[in-house]
Order: sequence, then structure tokens, then C-alpha cells
Amino acid sequence: MTTHGLTRPPRMRLADAAHQSLRLAIIEGKLGLGERLTEAHIAEELGMSRAPVREAIQRLAAEGLVLVEPHLGAQVLDLSLEDIVDLHNLRLGLETTALRLFLARGSSTKPLRTHLNEMKAAATKKDASRLINAELDWHRSINVGSGNHLIGRMFGELEGRILLATSLEDRVLRVMSSAGSGHSHLNYVVEEHEQIIAAIEEGRKAEALRLFEKHFLSTVALLLQRLGGDSSLLLEPLSETAPAPTN
Repeated sequence: MTTHGLTRPPRMRLADAAHQSLRLAIIEGKLGLGERLTEAHIAEELGMSRAPVREAIQRLAAEGLVLVEPHLGAQVLDLSLEDIVDLHNLRLGLETTALRLFLARGSSTKPLRTHLNEMKAAATKKDASRLINAELDWHRSINVGSGNHLIGRMFGELEGRILLATSLEDRVLRVMSSAGSGHSHLNYVVEEHEQIIAAIEEGRKAEALRLFEKHFLSTVALLLQRLGGDSSLLLEPLSETAPAPTN
């Protein structure tokens, strides 16, 4: 039986512990894209029965991290290079619209600051998984702050794919960092988000939108290049192809 270094967090409901352990293993790549999830093996590795593992897998499926098919069982969601391009292009349109609405409503940046502080703490400890989750929370707050419930619902349906794509980007940048060509990539991610917040708070709406769109392109192109994909299929930010809105 192949083991994945799964550990059971203490003082936690068994199903919650299994969920947390599997989720972390997926984000960190210990469970690979498309890998089959066998309840019996996972239960044995975590030292628990199959029932809480089954519940954890169902929760991961609801989050979009796991695909469950009748008669075939469960597997970690697989992302092709085409999927990554499609996800990027969809997020670029969806979340830019969310930020425009966020700015129009004058929504508070307090939640963004809270998640940014969590990202800073994660970067300081070089905890990429923690930072990835905090970054997802940051983007979710933009969507919530837009006041558009359809955007929030669509983002929720994409969260699993976003986590997987972001974790892939992190692994690529981590390799580049170790080779000397991606220095302090976690700090760079933090700085990108901090600049966006500063522009929002200072009323520089066009600059906030430009930085936000630039953020989407900052790592996905590198990921596609590393994996042999075609980065020319990525849409360019609107701020690069049309006049920016006035502040």
C-alpha cells in the first residue's frame, strides 16, 4: 500500500480530522492530481474507521477537490493544461467584475487586511499551504464585498479548482526559488495583494483594477511554460487593451 504521510490532527472530530488531513495532502501534492482515493487504505493510514473517511471524501467532493463517480469511486480532481487556461480566463472576467462592484459599493477593506495579515504570517513561516488558503479567503472577500450573489456562488463552485491550480503554481515557484530564479515567491504574493489593498484604500480605482488583473497573470504564465502549455491562450487584462476607467 502506498502511503502519503497522512497524519491525524489531535482533539478533533474524526471526520473533520480526515478532511483536514486529506485536504492538506491534496494542496501539498502528496495526493497527486487524478489519484484514486481508497477509503480502506486512507482509514488504515489515519488510524480510524472508513465511515469518517467516507464523510471527509464527500466534503472534499462538495468543495470541488475530489471527483466521485458511480462504480468508479473517488479520485483527486485532475487539471489539464487546458483546464488551467480556462480557469484563468474565467476568473479574470468574473473577479475583475467583482472588484469593480466592490469599488462601486465602497466595501470595507477590513476583511482583506485580516486575510493579508494571515498571508504575511504564513509567508514568514514559509507555510505555503496556509498562505494558499488565506489567499483564497482574500479573493472570496472581494466576491462577497461585490454584493453580487451569483458571483459568490460561481466562485464557490470554482474554489476546488482554484486551490489546485494555485498549489501547482506554488510548487513551480518553489522549484524556481531553489534554483535562484524565484526568490521569496511567498513574499511576492503578499506584496501583490498589499499593493491592491493600498490602491483601493487610497481611492486609486483604476490602479487597483490594473494591479488586480496583473496579479492573475503573474504566475499562471510561468506555470504553463514550465508544464509545456500555451500561454498565448491566456486573455490579456482589459487594462492592457482598453482605456482604464477614470478614478
